[in-house]
Amino acid sequence: MEKNSTLGFVLIGIILIAWMWLQSPPPQQQMPPASDTTHAQTPAAKTEPPPLPAAATERQTDQRSAAKGADAAATLGTYFESRARGVDKVVSITTDLYTAEISTKGGLIKKWELHGYKTWDAHPVQLVEYDKGGDLSLLFTSQDGKLINTRDLFFDVSGPDWQRMQLTGSDSLTIAFALPVSNGGRLVKQFTFRNGDYRFDVSFLFERMEAVVSNFEYQIVWEHGLRYAEHNSVDESGFAMGYVYSGGELTEVDASSAGEVVQRDVSGATDWVATRNKYFLLAMLPNSPKSEGAFVEGTHMAMPDKGAKEAYALALKMPFRSGPLERSDISVYLGPMEYDTVKTLGRGVEETMNLGAAWIIRPISEYVMIPLFKFLRMFIPNYGIVIIVFSIIIKIALHPLTRTSMKGMRKMQALTPLMNEIREKYKDDPQKMNAQVMNLYKEYGVNPASGCLPLLLQMPILFAL
Repeated sequence: MEKNSTLGFVLIGIILIAWMWLQSPPPQQQMPPASDTTHAQTPAAKTEPPPLPAAATERQTDQRSAAKGADAAATLGTYFESRARGVDKVVSITTDLYTAEISTKGGLIKKWELHGYKTWDAHPVQLVEYDKGGDLSLLFTSQDGKLINTRDLFFDVSGPDWQRMQLTGSDSLTIAFALPVSNGGRLVKQFTFRNGDYRFDVSFLFERMEAVVSNFEYQIVWEHGLRYAEHNSVDESGFAMGYVYSGGELTEVDASSAGEVVQRDVSGATDWVATRNKYFLLAMLPNSPKSEGAFVEGTHMAMPDKGAKEAYALALKMPFRSGPLERSDISVYLGPMEYDTVKTLGRGVEETMNLGAAWIIRPISEYVMIPLFKFLRMFIPNYGIVIIVFSIIIKIALHPLTRTSMKGMRKMQALTPLMNEIREKYKDDPQKMNAQVMNLYKEYGVNPASGCLPLLLQMPILFAL
C-alpha cells in the first residue's frame, strides 16, 4: 500500500477513535450502596391529584406493613381494607417468544422471560424486576383520602394456583383479574396476549366506582424499570433511558450521574412513555381514552464492585369521568429493540433507538445500513461473517471517495516544494504569497480541498455504520 493511502486510513482511524471517545459515557463515580429503606409520608389530601410514582414508592413500605396488621383500614380506607389479605395465585402464560407470570397480588406482571435471548451468563433474559414483586399497577386517591396503589391489593382470578396456559400458532388469550370494592363496585384488569407478539393489551374497567375514585384521574404505573441483562452494568447504564412522547416531541430522561434523580412531569395528550436498557425496551401506549399526561422518574444507583444501575419509573395519567362504567385500554411492548418490530408499534416509538442525527445520519442508518444488514442476514446465518461481508461492501462503496482523496493528496504533495519556494520568497509579503499560491493551484489544476472533502463526505456513512 502506498504511503499516502496508509496516511489516509490512519487519519480516518484517528477520527473514528476520537468520535467514539466523545460519545462514550463518562466514568461513574463510586458511591456507597443505595439503601432499600423508604420513608413514609403523609398521604395527600383529598383535593390534591394522586401522587406520582416517586411519592407512591415512598409510601409503599407503610402500606404493606399496615395491610398485614390490624390497622389496615387506616392505610387503605373503608373501600379496600378487605383486599389487603388474600391468596397469592400465579397464572403462567407461555408463547413462542416469552413466558409471563401474573400474580393475583396486585394483578402484577411478576416475570417476563424471553425465549430467544440469553444473559451474559447464559440464563434466559428476564425483563421484570421480580424480586420487587412485579409491575404494572394503578395509582389513585380514594374519596376517603387514601392513596391506593393496587400492587398492594389481592385480586380474584378463576382457576387453581399456578395454572399454566400455552399459546401456539395464531392463538390469543384474554384473562381477567377482578378487585371487588366494599361499595359493591369492582376494578377489573384484563390482559390479552397473542402468540408471536411481544406486545400485549391491558384493559382497566371501573364498575360502579364513581363514588370511590377522586380527583378525576388515575395513573397506570410501571415503577421499577427494566432488569439488566449484561455483565457490565456501567456499560448498560450508558444506554438506559426514559422517554415521553407528547405533542409530537420526544423528551429524554437520563439519570447519568451517580446518586442523581431526574423527573419529568408532562401535561397534555401523551402518545407513549418508555424506558430501555442496552438491548430491550418497555413502552406503554394508551389507546382509549387518550392519556392526559405522563410522569417519568430516573434514578441512578451505585452497585457493588463499582457497578451502576439506572431505573426509570413510568406513569400515564388517565382521565376518570365519574361514570358508572369507566374503561381505558393500553398496549404494552416488552421485548427486544429490533428495529422493524419496534417500528410496527407506530407513533414514533422507534425514536427510542439511537440511529444518529435525524437530519443526516439517521436516514442513512434507517434506509441503507439496516436494510443491507438484513438482506445479508437472509443468506448468511452467522453474524460474524455478516459483519465481515458488510464491512467489505461498505469499503467498496466508499472506494471512489477514498481514491479521489488519495489523488488530491498526491497532487498537493507534488506541489509542496514549489509552495515552499513561494513561502520563502514572499515571506515578508503575505498577500502576494497567497496570490502566488492560488496561481500555482490554478496553473496545475489542483483543488486544495480535494484531499479533505472526500473524507468529510464519508463521515456520515461511517457514523451511521
